[in-house]
Amino acid sequence: STPLHVAARWGQSEVIKGLLSHEALKFFIKDMLLVQLEKFGLPLHEAARCGKREALQALLTAGTAQNCLQEMLLMQDTEGKTPLSIAQYQHHQHQHRPSGTSQEILSIFSQFEATLSKQVAPVIKEEVISNLANALVEHHSTPPISDSVTANSRKRAADTDLGAQREAQRLCTGAASDSLSSQKHYSLTL
Repeated sequence: STPLHVAARWGQSEVIKGLLSHEALKFFIKDMLLVQLEKFGLPLHEAARCGKREALQALLTAGTAQNCLQEMLLMQDTEGKTPLSIAQYQHHQHQHRPSGTSQEILSIFSQFEATLSKQVAPVIKEEVISNLANALVEHHSTPPISDSVTANSRKRAADTDLGAQREAQRLCTGAASDSLSSQKHYSLTL
């Protein structure tokens, strides 16, 4: 295990913050966040598996700062589980207990939706939002993400795809006309 995995497992958010802010390690922070151990997955998997909400919060915040939040949220462990699916499973296992910890962990994932929307491609973002909304609804929670947000995400994804298609078409058309004009120029100089 790496020190970050151990700190995540034990919920030592101050140790996590210390490791991720240490001057000597500043060039390795993203690598530390994305180290996947065969048995444990990412440190984020460990925090989700062990129900350590403060560690989860610290890791997600660091992932946002390092522009690797998308990779962290979508990374699968050796069993094919993402950190969110692990949190969903843990919530399902403990839903009859009086502790609200598992609900709080799912809530932490939802707090990063706004950040995720700034970093993740619309289609992938939609997948993550959909999984989160399904988890919250499945576990009788009031999702902080409304249907209109999900519908707006789908519309933005469609608009983005349409805009990208138009831009590609414009570039192809421009490249074709550039090619023709260079051929004309070439034939005139012969």
